Amino acid sequence: MPSPAELQTLVLVYAVLAAITAVQTLMLLKLVLFDEKRKRESTLMGHIINPFNVCLLVMPIANCIIYVGTMLSLSSADPVVKLQFTIAADFGVAMFQLGCVHYTWCRGLPIIEISVPGALPWLRCLVAISPVLFGMLPIPDLMLLNNIHVEFAQPASKAVGVLCGSVVFVFDVAVLTVFVRYLKRGLTLMIQEDVRLRIIARYGIATVGVGGVSLVLVAVANTLDDTDGRYAFAFQTLQLTVFGLFSVIHSILFAMKVALLSKSPVRNTSKSTVAASKTTTMLTVTASPSLV
Repeated sequence: MPSPAELQTLVLVYAVLAAITAVQTLMLLKLVLFDEKRKRESTLMGHIINPFNVCLLVMPIANCIIYVGTMLSLSSADPVVKLQFTIAADFGVAMFQLGCVHYTWCRGLPIIEISVPGALPWLRCLVAISPVLFGMLPIPDLMLLNNIHVEFAQPASKAVGVLCGSVVFVFDVAVLTVFVRYLKRGLTLMIQEDVRLRIIARYGIATVGVGGVSLVLVAVANTLDDTDGRYAFAFQTLQLTVFGLFSVIHSILFAMKVALLSKSPVRNTSKSTVAASKTTTMLTVTASPSLV
C-alpha cells in the first residue's frame, strides 16, 4: 500500500481532476444549450439529444464517477467500502470508453465512407460489440464483492482488461489510418471544400494518439500490480495518469466541437431570408451530414 502521505497526494489530485471535470461539464452544457442553439434551426431537445452531444456529455460524467470513486476508494480503510467505490470507478471507465468509441464512430463515419468504405462492416462490428465488452469491466470486482469464485477474479480482471484494450487498440489504429489517409488524399473537390471533415480528421488523430499513450500506460501498470505491494504507489500513479488522459481526450473532443461550431453557418430567421434559407437547407441536407 502507498504511504499515508502518498495516499493524501493521490486523493488531492483526484479531487482536483473531479473539480476540473465538473467545470468542463458545465462549459459543455453552456455550449450546447446556448451557443449551439443559435447556430442550428431545431428545438431545444432536438439538438441536445443527438449522438454527438449525448456521447460528449457521457464522457465528463463518467470521468467524475471515476475520479470521485477512486478518491473515495483510496480514502476508505474498510475493504468492502473500498471495493464498492472501485466498482463505481469501473463503471465510470466502461461509460467513458463506450462514449469515446461511439463518439469517434459517429464523427468519423463520413470520413470512413469517403476514404475506406470497405472498413465500414468491420468497424461497425467493433462498435456493436463494445457495450458488451466494456460492460464486463466491473464484473471481476463484483465477483470479489459477492465472494463468487474469488480465485478467478484477478485473472478475469486481467483477461477483461486485455480484451477491451485489444479491441480499443484495433479500433484506434483503424480510425487513425482512415483519418491520416483522408488528410493525405485531399484531392477531390468535395474533400477540399469540406473544412469540417478536415477538422474531424485532425482532432481525431490527436484523440487516438492520446488514447494510444493511455493503452501503453495501462499495459505497464498491469505489470506493476503485484501481490506484495512493492509497486503499489507506482501502479496508482500510472492509473492516475491514465485517468487524467481521459480528461485530455475529452478536452480534445470538446475543442473539436467548438471548432466545428465555428465553421457552421449562423441560422438566419429574418423574414426576408426565410425562402432562401429553406432552399439552401433543402439543397444541403442530403449533401452533407450533420457534423455538430
